[in-house]
Amino acid sequence: MRLLLRLAWRNIWRQPRRTLLTVTAIAVGCAFCMAAIALGDGMFADGFKILVRQSLGHVQVHAPKYPKQRSLHESMDERSSPSSTGLRTRQG
Repeated sequence: MRLLLRLAWRNIWRQPRRTLLTVTAIAVGCAFCMAAIALGDGMFADGFKILVRQSLGHVQVHAPKYPKQRSLHESMDERSSPSSTGLRTRQG
C-alpha cells in the first residue's frame, strides 16, 4: 500500500500543469455548484415569504362548514354558466 501511494504521488506531479488544471477545474465546478445551490435556496425562501405575505399567511381560520376542496362548478352562479350566456356546451 505504501508503494502504491508513493507511486501515485510521483505520477501526480509528473505532469504538474495537468494536475493544476484538473484541480482548478474541480474547484471551479464545486464553486459553481455551491453558488447554484445557494441561489436556489434563496429563491425558495423568498418565494415562500412572498407567498405567505401576499396570499396565504401562516395561519388560516375557516368556518366549520368551509369546503375542504373548492370546485369551479360550485363557485359559478346560474347567470354566469355557459348555457345561460349563449355558449354551447359539448357533452362528453
